Amino acid sequence: MKTTPSKIRIAVFDDNPFFLETIGDVVKSDKGFSLCGTFAHANNIISDIKSSVPDIVLMDIDMPGMNGIDALKILRKHFPELPVIMLTQYDDDDKIIASICSGANGYKLKTASPEKIIKSIYDAYNGHTPLSPPIAKKILHLFTGKFSQIPEAREYFLSPRETQVLTLLVEGKSYKMIADELRISYDTVRAHIKHIYKKLQVSSVSGAVSRALREGIIN
Repeated sequence: MKTTPSKIRIAVFDDNPFFLETIGDVVKSDKGFSLCGTFAHANNIISDIKSSVPDIVLMDIDMPGMNGIDALKILRKHFPELPVIMLTQYDDDDKIIASICSGANGYKLKTASPEKIIKSIYDAYNGHTPLSPPIAKKILHLFTGKFSQIPEAREYFLSPRETQVLTLLVEGKSYKMIADELRISYDTVRAHIKHIYKKLQVSSVSGAVSRALREGIIN
């Protein structure tokens, strides 16, 4: 888990003025957050990130000019460790998969309550993958349908317990939730995830989830 700074700096990219104001109020309502920038488009994503220096980004998908998924791909090249949550009204399959496979650390619907959005920010900052429950269900449905039929999937030699942990990560479960469900300690979960990273050759939860979805690793 990261050492939490005095304030987690949050930048928001969204072209809806009303939502920018709303999410700004949500961020300001938590004493652990600081709103470091709001942007109506992602056309200047690199310079905006450099000027605002966020610890985490909330990204809409449908914006004028560059869309949020393309902006996310650019962020992954220039700021690979910067957590990004896609915060959008869209729950269609293509956008969900494109976001996760492009490296999103979470995917939440704008209809989520302020409390759930706040929790998602803390979760993503600490390396978890927050997903709205409907999104998690969609990912599992897509995975068991389209993605589970990928031929000649590479063998990563995950242990049965590591496979269980990876499955729960794909479902959007936090470290604590995985520990509770599998009746193991938080530190044991972290150890399993460290081994999963090494075997899958990734460095983040979103990377592990993305590889699991793309390559049909979980049966």
